[in-house]
Amino acid sequence: MRCYKVLFMCLCVVSLLFAEGDLSVGEKADVEQLELAGGDSFEYDIDNKIRRAKSSVQVGVGINFTHNVDTKALQVNASVALGYSYFFHKTFGVRLNGIFDNTQTSYFGGVGLDVMWDFIQTEPFGFGVLVGSSAGYTERYGTYKNGGFLGYFHVGLGMVFDGGRSRLDGITRIPYNTIGTAGQISTDITYVLMYSYTF
Repeated sequence: MRCYKVLFMCLCVVSLLFAEGDLSVGEKADVEQLELAGGDSFEYDIDNKIRRAKSSVQVGVGINFTHNVDTKALQVNASVALGYSYFFHKTFGVRLNGIFDNTQTSYFGGVGLDVMWDFIQTEPFGFGVLVGSSAGYTERYGTYKNGGFLGYFHVGLGMVFDGGRSRLDGITRIPYNTIGTAGQISTDITYVLMYSYTF
């Protein structure tokens, strides 16, 4: 009888150990699912690792697409940006940038502010949307005092990788206004593809 009791107790202990093992696997699976859920995933950024990686000085280089005011053809130009991004959570943040766009006929220099929501953010990868605005000065090359103020509304998609430090944004800039020297400076919609790195 005593042997049966010992055997029964051993079976109970083994069953409990297996149950705990299954629970830990289930908990890990739950955390992985929560990492993909925008609101609930705020609590699972261990030690704010991702949020801190995305919050610092940021340098961006890219290309922009707009129409040449002389030939009306689509042209590919260069864009650079330098600024600072700050994330309140790993999925939600803001970015303040100095922007410079160069085209074949003119340039634009200004300051922009974007609000970013990376609604999917795991440790290696993220995806989200952004909205924002920029304002600055644009002028045509080779002429005198033909420039003026130009403002843009921004909307775009962003892909985050490298643990949050690298970002690839596709942005559409829609101008708020035109300039008096119409026909000499492009005030068309500008499409920007930019890679940025956060230090």
